Order: sequence, then C-alpha cells, then structure tokens
Amino acid sequence: MKRITPEQVVEAYLERGWVPRQEIWADVLPNGKPCGCGIGVLIGNDIHDLFDERWVVGHYGAVAERLGLEKDYAWGFTRGFDGSCTPNPRIHNPLKLQGIKDGRTAWEAVEREVLGR
Repeated sequence: MKRITPEQVVEAYLERGWVPRQEIWADVLPNGKPCGCGIGVLIGNDIHDLFDERWVVGHYGAVAERLGLEKDYAWGFTRGFDGSCTPNPRIHNPLKLQGIKDGRTAWEAVEREVLGR
C-alpha cells in the first residue's frame, strides 16, 4: 500500500510556499499566499480543477486517484492531519487507521519543521 510520509508533506510546503492549514483542502489567503492541508499541498494548484472535474466521484476518491492512494487511506490521512478523528479499530478499517496515524505524524512534522512550533 502506498503511503504519504511526513517528509513528502514538509518538502511540498517548503517547495511550493504554501501556508499549512487544517480542515481545508486548499485556498488563498487575503495576502495572496496559497494555503491548504497535507493532501492539498501534495496535489498543488490544480486541486480545485480536480474537484470540479471529479466531484461526482467524491473528493476522497478524486484525491486518492490523483496520488495513487487507497480511498480509505486518503480519508484517514486527512482526518489525522486535521486532528478531527480519534482512531477506533472498532469502526475504522486498517486503511483508515493507518491514514489517521500517518496524517497525525505529518501534521506534527509540519508544525515542527514548517511552522516552527
């Protein structure tokens, strides 16, 4: 199974100059700087076009396909990165659990290496 590493996410933020944000795929701040979540920054500036083209599939399916990930893993990664989900083996399958763990680890790395917290 393909996974997202913290290093990939940190590198994408640093290379693209995006501002890290939780709970939003991608946006532009009032100062003109792009911002977004860990998956948003990996896809880059064409994320809105991706959603416009593939919304019928659902956003997790669209981003998973673009990045070569399993849909449940992408769901979990997003929830973990956002800090919006507590992993629960009784309700989350193994792909979602791994995604949650990887997303949390990526956010911690972004806080440390990009935001300097």
